[in-house]
Amino acid sequence: MFATIAIGLIGVPVLISWATGTLDILFQTMKSPMPVWATIVLVVLLGIYIYLKIEKSHSRQSSAYPVKYFVVDKYKWKATIYGVENFEVDRTSICLKHDLPLVFTSSYYYCPDSTCENKLWDSDHYNYHSTAKSYIDRELRKTNYKC
Repeated sequence: MFATIAIGLIGVPVLISWATGTLDILFQTMKSPMPVWATIVLVVLLGIYIYLKIEKSHSRQSSAYPVKYFVVDKYKWKATIYGVENFEVDRTSICLKHDLPLVFTSSYYYCPDSTCENKLWDSDHYNYHSTAKSYIDRELRKTNYKC
């Protein structure tokens, strides 16, 4: 796309000036210094183009799969559902009380809210995560969930 635009911006004026016999005038114009306002406009247009390309790229990357939250024991778990038998449970659980993802330290997960006492020891995390996966699998099968 960019190459097509560049060829169009450069090739078309050269072709027209060659056909009309004004190729020397075109080259003289190209050799003259560019006005400051034209440089600023070019930079702004390039910035807008890059911004729009990034936004378009991010919109394609957003998950087309549904996300559901399940409460298992004392924690909430985020599950991305690809199908009845195909889903993924986030490794980090969410505090039920404050609806915040737990933060991991060297030995345990804790709620970032300063008033919360909720802790999940790293040694227990695997068991809770496995229980959550089993529970979510059962719920999806029970409801015969379709994407």
